[in-house]
Amino acid sequence: MRRREFITLASSAAAAWPLAARAQQPTIPVIGFLYPTSPDTIADRLRGLRQGLKETGYVEGEKLTIEYRWAEGQFDRLPMLAAELARRQVAVIAAGNFASAVAAKAATTTIPIVFAVAEDPVRLGLVASLARPDSNLTGINFFNIEVTAKRLELLRELVPGAARVAVLVNPTNPVNETTLRSTELAARAMGASDVHILWKHVIPQTYGILLTQAALLIPQFILAEVTLSFLGLGAGEPVASWGSLLSELQKYSVLSSYWWMYVPAAALAILFLAYHWASAVLQEKFAAVST
Repeated sequence: MRRREFITLASSAAAAWPLAARAQQPTIPVIGFLYPTSPDTIADRLRGLRQGLKETGYVEGEKLTIEYRWAEGQFDRLPMLAAELARRQVAVIAAGNFASAVAAKAATTTIPIVFAVAEDPVRLGLVASLARPDSNLTGINFFNIEVTAKRLELLRELVPGAARVAVLVNPTNPVNETTLRSTELAARAMGASDVHILWKHVIPQTYGILLTQAALLIPQFILAEVTLSFLGLGAGEPVASWGSLLSELQKYSVLSSYWWMYVPAAALAILFLAYHWASAVLQEKFAAVST
């Protein structure tokens, strides 16, 4: 991580803040630090931040104060935490990732925000351009997306016989969608087949939706066939059809002589209930997984 550049940006933003605004702030400048997880997940970064600030003459607790806001993995809390820092009128907000930067940007248009993101901040919508951001945001791009293909090339050189490569991402981080897409494109450029990518990456991401839709649509298809056969417009003899059997049940002689023909009606009702129960369970399950 380019720690020194991040620290320099944060301290410079605090130092360059207009004098009128400084007059309204405490004597000791306050930096707001916003992050979506907990302190233990970025302990090394925090040590680096404090050490870097110390090297530039800013010792936490003596010449500056850092107000920390941790979302503890609950990304939906970031807007509230960013708003707290904005109300606190900190000198600068340090946003440690894309989600934090978005929340901070929405919370204030006046307090300087220094972000650290893994890909192009222009494409992410954080700034208008790299040369002239034209806003209260500035920061660092680590070019994670841009070097995805190079990583795969290096991995291929190190392990020429590798047939499968695992990509570990945080599904709650919106940036990782681009990471996966870039990885797939790079793998395709290196010879991975579309079928392999589809089977290994696309289907696992969509099988929940496919199962739920199947549980909803199959009983509808059955109902359509039964209705048409019942009206004499569907399958006829000698093809077996629940609709044809139900149509025969309308005849009193058949009903009195062949009582067992009630079975298809009962089976049809049980089948519909089972499919609707399955679709409800699947919808609830995959809705919980997606959140």
